[in-house]
Order: sequence, then structure tokens, then C-alpha cells
Amino acid sequence: MYFKSKELSVLMILILGALGISGQAPPVLSVDTPIPIAFLGSYHMSNPGADRFNLEADDVYSPRRQAEIKELVQLLKAFQPTKIAVEALSSDSSIQSRYIMYLGGEISLSRKEREQIGFRLAKAQGHSTIYPIDVRLNLDSKAVEKLVQADPMRFGVYLGQLEDKGNKAMEMMARWLKNGTVREMMLKMNEPEMLKMAHEIYFASFVPIVKAEDYAGPDMVTLWYQRNLSIFSNLHQMDLQPDDRILVIYGQGHIPLLRQFAEDSPYFDPIDILPFLKPEKRNSPPALEPRFSALIVKDLDQSIEWYQEKLGLELLNRTAKEQIGLRQANLKRGNIYVELIELASAMQLEDLIPDDPGKTKMQGIFKIGFGVQAFDQWLTHLNNVHASFHGQVVKDPISERRMLIILDPDGNRIQLFEK
Repeated sequence: MYFKSKELSVLMILILGALGISGQAPPVLSVDTPIPIAFLGSYHMSNPGADRFNLEADDVYSPRRQAEIKELVQLLKAFQPTKIAVEALSSDSSIQSRYIMYLGGEISLSRKEREQIGFRLAKAQGHSTIYPIDVRLNLDSKAVEKLVQADPMRFGVYLGQLEDKGNKAMEMMARWLKNGTVREMMLKMNEPEMLKMAHEIYFASFVPIVKAEDYAGPDMVTLWYQRNLSIFSNLHQMDLQPDDRILVIYGQGHIPLLRQFAEDSPYFDPIDILPFLKPEKRNSPPALEPRFSALIVKDLDQSIEWYQEKLGLELLNRTAKEQIGLRQANLKRGNIYVELIELASAMQLEDLIPDDPGKTKMQGIFKIGFGVQAFDQWLTHLNNVHASFHGQVVKDPISERRMLIILDPDGNRIQLFEK
């Protein structure tokens, strides 16, 4: 939106009037000292059933879950938050009243995550105030459903995949919670891959639902953005100080947008929550990074040609020690290094098990995997160069990303994962 000259002049007069004679504004957030902020995406511990897809959580009052929540809070203390924002209506004064009563030992914590985690952590940090920042907007799906019903062949697939992905996500998280701790559940829910999946569903299932001038799908996504931007704006009403550190505890579905808004704002410095969800490991080794893989091959020249043509590696060097029956080559692409070794004394599986039906697996490294961005381009390339595929392209049930396996000249499995 652009201001007309007259509107801009009036606006400047109001701003200058607010500045006063000195020309200095009262203390406000500063781009020079952005405030550290971290976002913890949570599941709804009290089972409110308020979302389209709802996880059936077990009882957080059980001794097991109480111990796990205390473990989580202990880890979150390392972030040293000075203010904690929770998912409750910003206009609800009862939230602060309940917190004061909790501090005074007058009430027990409810099952809600804002109390089990938020109140508990705020008390441990010596806070006198809890900050509810939620805003409610009616995300009515009737307009979307009407458009889908009018043209089910065109739009039905989008809501169908929404139901399928949503139900699978709930089943997956139910397994996580059943088989793990609250901390482990939070760690998995806040992984970048899970946050991406939670966010992109709006673009996959709603944005395409548009016909002529009826923008029912995009309008619904607009309301979702509006709600989250309003929630984010409430952070600015928390009497923020330059030395503050903010922790936001919210439903996981909100986290991608809230974090994006923080990244876009000059007043905040988003901090990754994941390190604070991992227990400190004693005697842990220094960091590792991928370097190279080494394979023993039957025919060095044939393997060099295969890795160059199929995977685009370039030959760095090669050596030979004929007296010991050794030929070796090093190949590289980006930060990926592959060493190929032809060794006269090496034995093949068919020599060891001459009657093997082809199903025998040897103990040791089973396959090598690479992550790829342009999966479809890779698939086309591998078909063009007549790569030998092991099975079909399949989709990982957790990440819903595609993957494939090809075989090198010696039958080694090379797997490509869609990023």
C-alpha cells in the first residue's frame, strides 16, 4: 500500500509530534540489539479436540509423564528465558491469576501444556508474570467445502490428501508418544522436516482451491496467516527489554509461521530450540562431517566409468601397486569423495557361496545414501544412462519423500533420497 502525499504529511506530523521537542522517541525495540527468541512447538496435552486433526494424548498426571515433563523443563532452563509466552487468549486475565495462585501454592497445574511446561518453567526462572498471546479467528471451511462440492473431480483430491496426511501424522505422533518420552516427542515435533510438513500442507491442500473469482482456499490460508501474524504482534506488548530472552510455547502447527515472522523482524533473533531438547552427553566426541566412502570393486576401470557417468563424479587420481595386486582411484563431486579399490585377493560372494540364490546378505555396510534436491531430474538422468534400478521408486512413510536404489557394476546399493 502506498500513501498519498497528503496522507503521508499528516502521518509525519503525528510522528514528529510524538517525538516531542527533543526529536527523540521513547525507548522502543532496537534493530541494533535484537531480542533472542525461541519457539517450542508442543502437542496439546489436555486433548481439547480443537484442531482438524487431534492427537489422543495420554494422561500427563501419570507419574511417568510428570517425571518426563520435569526433565524437559530442566533442559529448557538452559535457554534462560526472561519471559515466557503461551497459547492462551491475550485478553484472558485468568491466565495470570492462575499463575499467581500456582506460585502461592493455591492450585495445582492443569493438564494444559501452557501450565505443565510454561507455568512450571516460569516459576523455576523466578518470573512473576506469564504472557498469553493467542488470538482467535474463525477459520471457517464452509466456503472451501462448497467449492469442492461444486467441482469434486477438480478439487476433491486436495482435501483427500489433507485427510490422508493429517491422519498419518497423528498416527505417527501417537507412536512417538507411546514409545518415547515427552522430551523425545518435542524433539521430533520441532525437527525442521516436521515443521516443513506442518506448514506446506496449507499450500498443498488449500491454495489450489480457487475457481474464477472464488478464492475460497487462498482466503482460508490468508486467515491462518492473519491469526499467526496477530499472535506474533502480541509479543510486542510484553514490555520487552534489551536484555530479554523470550520463549514461546505453542501448538506445533503455529511454529513455522511464528518463527518465519521472527526471522523477518529486525527486532528479534530466532534461536534454534533443538539443542535445548537434547540432554547433555558426557564424554561426547568432537563433531564429525561426511568425508568419503571406499568400495572394493571387481573391475576398476568399469567402476570409474560407472561413477562418472551415473553419479557425475570426477576422477582425481589413480594409483597401482601391481606387486600386491592393488589398483586404486579417488573420485570427487562437491564434498563427496569415493575411493574405488581393485584388489586381486578380494573374494566375491558367488565364489564363497556358489549356489546362492541371490538373497544372501553379508554383514557389514549395506548401502550408501545421497540426498538430492532435483529428484525428478535425477530419475530422468538415471534412465537416460541406463542405470540398473533395484526395485521401484518408493516414498518414505515418515518424511513422505521419495527414494530409489541403483546398483553399481558390483551390485553395491546406491540410494538417492529426495530432500
